[in-house]
Formats: sequence, structure tokens, C-alpha cells
Amino acid sequence: MPRTAHFGPERAVLVEILARLRTEKLTSPGENIYIYKVLSDLLDVGLAKLPTQGKHGEIDHLLTRVCDRDLTLAGLGLTLPD
Repeated sequence: MPRTAHFGPERAVLVEILARLRTEKLTSPGENIYIYKVLSDLLDVGLAKLPTQGKHGEIDHLLTRVCDRDLTLAGLGLTLPD
């Protein structure tokens, strides 16, 4: 079952963003405290609502600010549906 199956389609992009950050960009094994803090911070500043609003630039800005590195949706291999 895909990781997005438990969420509505409007949240699938959010789940993919968080999954890509976790598996590709932020941590190596044993660094769970850092990833939990970053994910919590992203959700606290409103990441959850932005994919459904189509706000690509705001998502990129949040990723860069919270993760303290130049991260974008494109850099994570993701695009928002139109």
C-alpha cells in the first residue's frame, strides 16, 4: 500500500514532501531527533496547508528556512499538481 493511501489526495503531496526530506535529504541513520524537530517545525509554520493552495514558492521558502539549506520541491524531485 503506498504511504499516501491513508490520506486524501489533497494531502498526498505533503506526505511525499515529508517522506523525501526524511529519506533523501536530512538525516542519516541514528539522527531521528533532528528529523522530528524539522518535521514538527515545518508543520508548525503551515506546510500542511500550502500544497492544497498551490503555493510552490512558499513551500520552497519554508523548506529552505526551516531546513537551513537550499531546498526546493524540484530539488526533492517533486512537483505540485496543477
